[in-house]
Amino acid sequence: MIDFGRRVPRRWPAERNARRALVLDCPELWPLGILPPPYQRIPLGWAQMLAEVRREPPSSVAIVHAVQGGAPDPRVRELVEAAGLVPVVAVVPFDDAHAPHLPTLLGWGVAELADARFEATAGAIAPRLQAVHAAPFKRVLEPHLSRFVSMQALTLLRAAAGVAVDRGAAPGLALTFGAEGRTVAGWCAREALPPPRRLIAWLRLLLALALLDPPGRTVMDAARCAGYRDHSLRRAVRDFLGAGTRPRPGLFAVAAAAFNDELRQLRERARDARPGVRPG
Repeated sequence: MIDFGRRVPRRWPAERNARRALVLDCPELWPLGILPPPYQRIPLGWAQMLAEVRREPPSSVAIVHAVQGGAPDPRVRELVEAAGLVPVVAVVPFDDAHAPHLPTLLGWGVAELADARFEATAGAIAPRLQAVHAAPFKRVLEPHLSRFVSMQALTLLRAAAGVAVDRGAAPGLALTFGAEGRTVAGWCAREALPPPRRLIAWLRLLLALALLDPPGRTVMDAARCAGYRDHSLRRAVRDFLGAGTRPRPGLFAVAAAAFNDELRQLRERARDARPGVRPG
């Protein structure tokens, strides 16, 4: 079990960029005002938001008022489809009149619902934004993980996914837990995961390839959104998946299988290193 006893003071990792919050510019959401760090509020109309969200990095979030004329606004569904790995938070009154609309919005794929009466302020909506951070990427990633991944390892993988989405590095993983770097490295070793630096490199690669799967993103755009520079994504694909492999749609599943294969090898090494266990 991960021991959270050894901690260091929490602070925002220096390598994390500010997260952009695309906020629908409408009277219902004007009270959001200036969002708390690390979110930067970008007020947009519907047309602008639908255009911008397609190019946003997955560290961003879109916030919209989700009802129009007493019914779910169909533009929310269009936004979710355009957003890809950018989570969408739908603000709607949690009352009897709007209760039938909540399952519809969730069915459209919104990452989170917020109560328009009590959470449409900067301070109140902040926990919702933290909760949805990297959620679409985790949702894409987790079905591809081996069933042999432990719950403790899954906790570390989810945290690493959040760091990768923020274009962070291994120190960011330690700061996520408020722990020393060597402590998190020990957790990774115990749970048969790669060391933090390689784990983040794997998650960044998987993120970039997940961004490439839906149509509309170029390799350079996916690389930028995942924190790569120049031709470093192509180099990472070659390093992790073999010479001659190039970034392309559909490669995410191949990379996930290779990642699981590395996890299997680490589990076997850990098993063989236990006292009293003979190498097979």
